[in-house]
Amino acid sequence: MTRSKVPLSGAGDNPLLEAALAYAARGWPVFPCNNANKQPLLAADRDESGKAIRRTGGVSKASTDARQIRAWWKKWPLAMVGVAMGRNGLFALDFDPREDVDPDTGEVAEWTLERLK
Repeated sequence: MTRSKVPLSGAGDNPLLEAALAYAARGWPVFPCNNANKQPLLAADRDESGKAIRRTGGVSKASTDARQIRAWWKKWPLAMVGVAMGRNGLFALDFDPREDVDPDTGEVAEWTLERLK
């Protein structure tokens, strides 16, 4: 993980690139994710036979290098910003609210963070 001395300005009108560069400036390694399914867009490396090498793609390629980040968002301008957790000292909890229907009463129970408190 290397930091680039390339200035952060020049992200143009792409707020996703601006966010990625801002996170990288804080020392948080980022990587591009598919905006439709949230999957990392960075493929795994391949061995001599063409077989994917485990743990060499996606989050493993996260970077704080501004040049690399700009190249990724030039290729995928609508990519969501993935942040590599753990090695940056951050912790994230992804809580997705949902609704359950009681089979006996038909009552809809909404599971929210507030309800879990």
